[in-house]
Amino acid sequence: MDLKNPATSLQEVENRFNRRFYQQRIPEIESEAQQETLARYEAYNEILSSSIIRLPDFLEDQLIDVTGMNPNQTFELEEYFREKCRQWIEQTKKQLEEDAKQLVQKDQESIEELRNIAITQCEDEISKIQQ
Repeated sequence: MDLKNPATSLQEVENRFNRRFYQQRIPEIESEAQQETLARYEAYNEILSSSIIRLPDFLEDQLIDVTGMNPNQTFELEEYFREKCRQWIEQTKKQLEEDAKQLVQKDQESIEELRNIAITQCEDEISKIQQ
């Protein structure tokens, strides 16, 4: 610390503060990103659950009058709709998984970007102090 030049001393103190701040902020940013990811997973689980709950509505749209059909025809029709529901659930699940992967990748990229910015700023401050 240079007592003869208060501006330099003030700059050194500010540099130390910034370095500590960014070093402490990196884990916080990572934690925030993880919490955001968990919140998104919870949202996707809710969407999937609501999609499954809506299945009866989906089936009601597809109701067919089975009056006069023999049991084999009725069974085949039920199997057809079960298969359609299964396909719909699988398609929804795959889409949600893909969306979740993209969100996780986006979060990881954001974390890396913030980490690189913080590290660069810390390195800049260190190099200023060493000059």
